[in-house]
Parts: sequence; structure tokens; C-alpha cells
Amino acid sequence: MHAKIIKEMQQIRKLVEEVHAERKIKGIKLRQPLGALYINGQKWMTEYEDLLKSELNIKKIFHHIPIGFIKNIKNGFYLDPTLTSQLITEGKARDLIRDIQDARKAVGCRLDELATVELPSWPSDFENYIKTQTLTTKLVKGENLKIIRV
Repeated sequence: MHAKIIKEMQQIRKLVEEVHAERKIKGIKLRQPLGALYINGQKWMTEYEDLLKSELNIKKIFHHIPIGFIKNIKNGFYLDPTLTSQLITEGKARDLIRDIQDARKAVGCRLDELATVELPSWPSDFENYIKTQTLTTKLVKGENLKIIRV
């Protein structure tokens, strides 16, 4: 049993590395969520789906490759690069979260310190997500990204 889990985790790690490499080739940042990954015949991976979705920033994983994608298979998977407006907006929110976290660090905020963030705009659909991820009490309009310690 132990050897089986080790082998499966090695295969998972290899898949993650290959998908990350494919993202790099296609110029798609890891913070940009994608809609789907199709894996050819790896049914045992279903028990690791949540881990894979999180690690790869993928919304859905399918364990078969549709006929139309067969010519695009690489290393036993097909990464769907289609970006919907919702996925693009979520990617922008994740980039903004990164910028806010960098700005918090630059002004010396503690990891548990709440702050107000001033910025020109943000994706309103993801406002609560942004606030939760950055320990922000309030997002307010302003000219530039600015951290206001509370």
C-alpha cells in the first residue's frame, strides 16, 4: 500500500511539472485559472483531483480526452487554454492579490495585521475573495495601490 501511494504521488508530481511546463510554453501564468484539464485514462487520479485542481489552478479535470482534442495530446493530457471572461477576471483578481500582498510586505504589515487598501479598481465579483486573501477590511478608490494600516 505504501509503495503504491509513493508511486502515485510520483506520477502526480510528474503530471504537475508537465502541466506547469505546458502553461509556460503557452505563456499562461500559474495565477491565471484555466477551465479544464483532460487526462487520458488515469482513473486512479480521481482521488487526487482536489490536490491537482489546487496545484494546477484548474477548475475541472476530466479523465478522458474528447476525440476533437486527440491530435493535441501531449504527455497523456490536454490542457484547455480557453480563457472565458470569468477566468480572465479571476486571474486579474489573483494578480491584484499578489500586488496587495507585496505592498503589505513593503510597508511592514504583520501577517495577521488588518489593513484598508486604496486602489484605482478591482474586480467587484471577487471583492470578498480579495479582502479575505489579503486581510483587508475595506477596498477604497484611489489613484494608486496604497496600504492603510488600521
